[in-house]
Amino acid sequence: MNTITTTRFPLAIQTVLPEDYRVNAEFQSHMRVLQEQGFAGVELNMAHPDRFDCGDVVSFLRDFDLKLTMFASGLTAKTYGLSLSSADDVIRGQAIDKCREIIEFVAGTGAGIIFGFFKGGPVPDIQEARARFRDSIRQLAPQAQEKQVKLLVEATNRYESSVANSLEDTVDLIR
Repeated sequence: MNTITTTRFPLAIQTVLPEDYRVNAEFQSHMRVLQEQGFAGVELNMAHPDRFDCGDVVSFLRDFDLKLTMFASGLTAKTYGLSLSSADDVIRGQAIDKCREIIEFVAGTGAGIIFGFFKGGPVPDIQEARARFRDSIRQLAPQAQEKQVKLLVEATNRYESSVANSLEDTVDLIR
């Protein structure tokens, strides 16, 4: 007798959290659609995470049977012009500080942080950019471990970043 085993993976979608999410009818409508379609969570982009109360965001999502699964950091990185691989020590330091804030923001929620645009854009000296990114992650890792926040490095194409362009690049970088 053959048996078929099926596994249902929880669905999540990435979106931007509007600052007026509590009263934004269109955003709430989108959350209801996700709830009706059986989504389990959302990855949220926020331009200014310091303008939000994470507990309230989590509570709001719970009203739609949704969970904050990831903090998608791209919008924050773009808004502030930050890069964890920047050759400019000031920009890289500001990026590390902002990431520390994000770690604190999501601590206790079970959400991780996706580093896509925070990796930095394309540059001529790829190895130096990777070394700077690796150093930035080393500085963030102890706090992330202490707060039990997963840091996820997103592999992106070479037109978006020089740091991690393939699964192999990303694994090498993490090792």
